[in-house]
Amino acid sequence: MPELRWFHPDGRAMTPEDWDQGAGNAVVLIFDGICVLFNARLDATSFVLPPARDGASWSSAFDSAESSPADRQHAAGDAIECPPLFSWVATCGRSD
Repeated sequence: MPELRWFHPDGRAMTPEDWDQGAGNAVVLIFDGICVLFNARLDATSFVLPPARDGASWSSAFDSAESSPADRQHAAGDAIECPPLFSWVATCGRSD
């Protein structure tokens, strides 16, 4: 089973206390070479991408705000501006 890692939009790791205090309305999930951003907030939120494995880049695969998202490359530390009620998925690509 893949390891699941959860982060705040600013890149800090989520703690059990964060979940208890309702911080889960905007989170980053990393598992098995996949990065998922969830913004359940009613306002736009900026997410900082965590490092991908082996220094690779993230390759966008799904964007709930676009009917057919372009395949864009993103590095660790890049900011992704997410509109309200939004999700975004990227896979771990090769670094250039």
